[in-house]
This record gives sequence, structure tokens and C-alpha cells, in this order.
Amino acid sequence: LFFLVLLAGYFRITGYDFGLPAFFHPDEVKKFYTLSAMVKEGTLDPKIYLHPPMLLYLSYLVHLFREIVLGEGNIILLSSGRIMSGIFGTLTIIPLYKLLRLFFARIVSLFSLLIYVFSPIAIDCAHYMKEDTIFVFISLLSFYFAIKAVQTNRQKYHNLTFFFLGITLGTKYTGLLTIFCAGLFYLLNLKKVLVGALKGAPLFFVGLLVGFPFLFTDISAFGRVFSGFMSELTHSKTGHHGLVLRASDTFYSYYLTNSLIPGMEMIPFLISIFGAGMALGHRYLKLIYIIIAVTVFYFVSELSPSKPFPQVDRYVLHCVPLLVILFGYGVRNIVLLFGRVDSGRAKIFGISVLNLVIAPIAIRAFNLISIIQNDTRTEAYEWMVNNMPAKTKVVSVGFGLYLPSLPPS
Repeated sequence: LFFLVLLAGYFRITGYDFGLPAFFHPDEVKKFYTLSAMVKEGTLDPKIYLHPPMLLYLSYLVHLFREIVLGEGNIILLSSGRIMSGIFGTLTIIPLYKLLRLFFARIVSLFSLLIYVFSPIAIDCAHYMKEDTIFVFISLLSFYFAIKAVQTNRQKYHNLTFFFLGITLGTKYTGLLTIFCAGLFYLLNLKKVLVGALKGAPLFFVGLLVGFPFLFTDISAFGRVFSGFMSELTHSKTGHHGLVLRASDTFYSYYLTNSLIPGMEMIPFLISIFGAGMALGHRYLKLIYIIIAVTVFYFVSELSPSKPFPQVDRYVLHCVPLLVILFGYGVRNIVLLFGRVDSGRAKIFGISVLNLVIAPIAIRAFNLISIIQNDTRTEAYEWMVNNMPAKTKVVSVGFGLYLPSLPPS
């Protein structure tokens, strides 16, 4: 596991400074200016709650660590935010492994974990100053503690479940979906765990306090948070820059074809679907709730007409680790066709599957990280300077942030 965490860190942090000091993702612009104001004023109040502030707090901590502990000077704030995304993208390997171990033996869990280590969608999302990697990390912790709470009915797991559910809402407004999906696990044995859940419920507000500390000290913050939430809700219905793409326009497959399959590769994705089918056939309730969670996360994004560009993948990033769990169940059932998991024939088959499934996604991951440092805007600018005669007319079409600067005429 330690080796896989290091490997994941290599893929998620290498090249974090691509294109700097220029922005790339448009949301990075808003985050940067909000964080800059916080640093300049020495405050933890972002004043604007278009998105929950957890991303800003953690980026601020990374900035202070680099400045005070490492003694760095002239730090580009945006780079601190990207480092933070890479750190949480790396740490996500741990709760995902813990979740896998609730369902499978160690060898199947580690094999399944490789899919997420090499996942291009996970690597990509870890290279932007966005809240997605933090959200996935905390959501997986919430799911893990919820399942442990139902299995053991120990109060500490109830407390931790509600505490991290509160933090998810302070990380991203879609934390509301995580709360719903984590609550499904309590239905596995509601009578047994109801008292413990009620005792742990107040910890939700403690977690919420971590994400929104000013809610409890400044009454006007409630209005700003509500305004930010409604703004995001309106934005999700109106599209980006007037571009509206409804789920029916792509037969509910926009994120399937643009995010999940490219983000996992076709064979692992199909094995995940096979695993989901087997779980339904076996009436494996815990996995059925995982399937429901994937379905909820996916269709909420799909039904929104606001399809983001250029980074279309990030809205369904939280589906991928859950699909990895279903992948594990698919692999387990395929291997069992060849005998016991620990039999010689099953091991030979497992090695063959390892090469067939892991090799393509690993190659893609290495290729991605080898080119990510090369900002295509810079390359395009240099090509125009070196290859285009003076006074050449250039037609520039698209959103300015993603376009190369035009050389002097």
C-alpha cells in the first residue's frame, strides 16, 4: 500500500506547476483572487461563498507551510492550491483501500486499487486548484465510517461518520448527495444503529463548523452561503457561457463517453459493470448501495445542462473510486470461475488479467505525466513565432483563457 501511495503521489504532483503563472481552469481564477485577498488581509473569511471554503483554507495552510517552514519566497499562490489538490488526490488511495478491504481480500483490493492509481481522470483532476480531490477523499472516509458503524455499532464510527459528512458539505455543495448516499448504509441495520446514529448526529454540525467556521460567529455569513449555493444551482441550470447541453441531447451518455470510460479505460469499466450486475444478482446489499451512490452521482451531473469545458471529467470524479469497488467484485467473480482465489490456476489467470487490464491504463498514465508540463498555449505561441511570416492574419476562436497569446504583428 505504501508503494502505491508513493506511485499515486508521483502521478498527481509531478507537473503541478504547468503553465504557471498563467491560469488554465477558469475556476482557478476566482479561487486565486479570493485566496490572495485572504492572505493579504490575514483572514480566514473568504467573504464570498460561491463554493464552500475548505479548498481555500487548505491551500492557505500549504502556502503558510511553504513560506514559514520551508522558507520559500515569491510563492505563486496558485501553485499552493495545486499542490493541495495533488496531496489529497494521493491520500485518497488510503480510504479507498480501506473500503476495498471491507469487501475483498488483500490481493483483490490492491489489484483494484491500481486502477485508481493510474486513472487518467484522477491524475488530471489533481493538477488543478479545485475542491474535487478533497471532496472525494472526505466522501470516501464518510462511506468507510458509515459501513463500519453499521457493522460494529461502535459509537466512535457513528461520530466519525457524521463529523466527516459535515465536512463534505463544507467542501462542496454536492456533499448533500454524499450525506444521502452514506445514509443508505444505515438502512442495512437501522434498528440496531439508530441510537448510536442519533448520539453521533450532533458531530455533523462540528464538521460543518470546520468547513464554514464563520456561520457560527457572523449571522450575515448565512446569507452569503445561501446566496452562493443558489448561484451555483442557477449556474447548473443555465450552462457555461450560454452553452446548454441537456442529458437527452447525448442520450444520457455525455460523462460516460467523455469522462468515465476515458478515465478508467474500457476493459476496467466493463468489469465494473459486470461487478455491478453480479452484486445485483447476488443481492449484495452493501454493494447495491454503492451502485445507488454511483447512479445518484452520475445522473445528477448528467441531468445538469451545465457541461464544463475543457475539463469535462471532474464532475463525475467521485464516481470513479466507487466503480473501482465494483471492479474489484467483478474481478473476484471472474477469478472464481477458475477455482479458489488462492489456487494456482486462479493465480495464473490473475497475472494474465493484470497484464491485460493494468498495462493500457498504466501506459496512459505515464504518457499523460510525461506531457503535462508542456503547456500547449506556449507551444502554439512558439510555433507561430518560428513558422509564420510577419503580418500573417490569425483567426482566434474560443474562450480566451485556453488560447495562446498572439505574437506581435
